[in-house]
Amino acid sequence: MKQDKEQDKIIVFREYENSIDAHVAKTKLDAYDVPCFLTQENLNTLMAQNPFLFRIKLHIFEKDTVQVRKVLDELFDYDSPITCPHCGSSEIIYAESRKDLTKLQPLPFQSCFICP
Repeated sequence: MKQDKEQDKIIVFREYENSIDAHVAKTKLDAYDVPCFLTQENLNTLMAQNPFLFRIKLHIFEKDTVQVRKVLDELFDYDSPITCPHCGSSEIIYAESRKDLTKLQPLPFQSCFICP
């Protein structure tokens, strides 16, 4: 009986900053018939100005970890560091930016990676 409980243990496999990546991962796992579910989607949407506060969590059964890693690593390359496309630096931060190329109209804040 104890082994059944350990096999049915649900874990948080990965966390996502946005619902698009989270739903792409869930859809891919659904296509492979791997049971999974997402949590904190609504909190992430409500607090969109700070996506790190409530990240969307992908939950799976612990016994499916190897299969899930194999399926999702085809989609997302999490081992490669994010680098600045201009200088190649890996020391970047996630922040709000208000870049306006035309300087004619004010643009709303946009979340982006910034090289300090």
